[in-house]
Amino acid sequence: MDTLQDKTDILKELHRDLARKYQLHKVAIEETWRSLGRKKREQVIKAGCAEGVVLKTPMDRSLGVVCHIIPEWNLRDLAELGSDYLLDHLKHRATNSLCDQYASGVHGGPGDAEFIINRDILELRSSLKKKHTQQEKDEDTARMALRSLSIDPKPEKLPLTELASRALDHKTSLEEYVDLCRTEPTCLAPTVNLWYFSRPELVPDEKGRVLPVITDKYISIAIFEMVHNAVIGAAVWDYLHRLLQTLVDNNKQNDRAYRTIILQEIANISHFEYRRVQNLFKRFVQMGTGSKHFKRVFGAYDNGHSRVIMKVKPDTLTRVDPQLHYILSLCRVETDISRAIDWIQKLDQFHQTRPLEEDRMCLGEFNIFGELAIITSFFSSLSRSLSLPPINSKKGQTYITRLKSLGNDIESLKTKVDLLEFATPINNLLEPGMTEGAINVLDQCIVENAGADLALLYKELNEDCLLDMQERNEEQKATAAQNANTVVELRNKENICPAVQVEQRKEKQKTRPAHSSIYSSVAPASPANSSIKQFEEHSVFKVKSATFEIFTILLFKPETKKSIHWSAFVAAMSDMKFSILPKFGSVYTFLPPHDCNVQKSFTFHRPHGSRIEGFGLLWLGRRLKRVYGWDERSFSIAKDNKA
Repeated sequence: MDTLQDKTDILKELHRDLARKYQLHKVAIEETWRSLGRKKREQVIKAGCAEGVVLKTPMDRSLGVVCHIIPEWNLRDLAELGSDYLLDHLKHRATNSLCDQYASGVHGGPGDAEFIINRDILELRSSLKKKHTQQEKDEDTARMALRSLSIDPKPEKLPLTELASRALDHKTSLEEYVDLCRTEPTCLAPTVNLWYFSRPELVPDEKGRVLPVITDKYISIAIFEMVHNAVIGAAVWDYLHRLLQTLVDNNKQNDRAYRTIILQEIANISHFEYRRVQNLFKRFVQMGTGSKHFKRVFGAYDNGHSRVIMKVKPDTLTRVDPQLHYILSLCRVETDISRAIDWIQKLDQFHQTRPLEEDRMCLGEFNIFGELAIITSFFSSLSRSLSLPPINSKKGQTYITRLKSLGNDIESLKTKVDLLEFATPINNLLEPGMTEGAINVLDQCIVENAGADLALLYKELNEDCLLDMQERNEEQKATAAQNANTVVELRNKENICPAVQVEQRKEKQKTRPAHSSIYSSVAPASPANSSIKQFEEHSVFKVKSATFEIFTILLFKPETKKSIHWSAFVAAMSDMKFSILPKFGSVYTFLPPHDCNVQKSFTFHRPHGSRIEGFGLLWLGRRLKRVYGWDERSFSIAKDNKA
């Protein structure tokens, strides 16, 4: 990225971005700027400068050579009332070609050529070492105090049905999250923003250089990667649930060989999911609390992204910064899923004694830390409840191999998606119709190139892998029974031409029923859900006024501008006779009372800052509706208890 051609391409792309933004927003910019007084104009100008420092006049030498480089960017001329000085410069830069700007400036003044020629002359006369400047990033991540929970050092031994139920619960939660990202602007915009500014390419290399990946095209890529990653998470937990449910059914048949196959798949997939989430955690840490301790390896890549490595041994920070020691230890490749539970427990115990230290965890780190704790704790319960074999790189790799292959095929499409009409800037996704438009274009691109949308692609993958595993088991039994004289032929999808496979998927897409997506939160109710609805429609819970207010916010058209405190929600669930169990990190499990018609627990992350707001309200409200069938008609205030 340091070649002259690379820099030229970046410059051209930045200019195209500016031209497009100017055409989209020039009227609003002109009206807003002309309506501002001098003080407001000065505030706007300073806000766009590093540390709010800007030239006072064109010849202001207090900032060194800045007055020679951008003399036009000064408070006297830019903020003058009645002047279109700034608007004229913006129009000049946005509407003229780079060649024209080189030749002449605003209103026929000197162009960029004069500055460039003068600079070249000075460089020829100078033998001083070149000064390298490092781009600094301004990260404005909300930080709020949290309370942390301790992990049970001895995970409980659970029956298979409970393990399957917990996998289903988390799979459902992730599907709700994916659907929110696809349908709710207040979810998509901030999530894309976190993803966009946590790219590995933004980590400085050993010389402090940052790759010039700040152009708008990377917004489209960020949306694509974020949605795809969320769907993968839901698909993996869906497959884990399917495997555990198959294991429950297999217990009735007592097929030991099949059980062995399933257990190996579960062990391998659990390790795969842990590594996937661990990489996400590292992604946010290396741009957050651990930013000083990572570096990008120039010219090296991992799965299409710049390789980033740790510059320090975490244990050297034990006394200086214990929290960072624990966080960085969780990022190490050497920390496998079995060792991670110890580091998560240590971090939790540290937060118990110093709760304000959680202020330093960035929002992205905090959210993914919860996911890391969930898969780690789930694996601990699996290991305690089942005789899981160790991870095997040769056996039980069917699903992981196909999952990676499909993921790579999908990732290859991310540069083909252009969402700039809807997401430039990112907060434009909050405008009416922009999120829907962006997701529709993304879906269309994937369907045209892969034959189906993300949901159907991964659903088909999960179903095919389960079917192949069953056929492989039947083959082994037939071979054992007939001394290898009988071979059951397995389906061989690899022989299908990719173009034919795409067309087959397109046909499936056409005949697919509405709301059949793995991430659709409005899927037709299953028989169990139907019975929930039928029961709950005739059940009205008499609750305290405070409890009624909480559930009204959550279930009756929740407004994202409102918020409720986590402790208030916990109190409301206690009023409903639920048992609340702090599990680990920011995770709580809610257990219904024995007389509840729906005997299903659900798990939810305690939010960053302990306030449920934004899309968190929508997410929690949907979870309650799906699991228990509650709606705004399910609650009323008890006459004898207004507290």
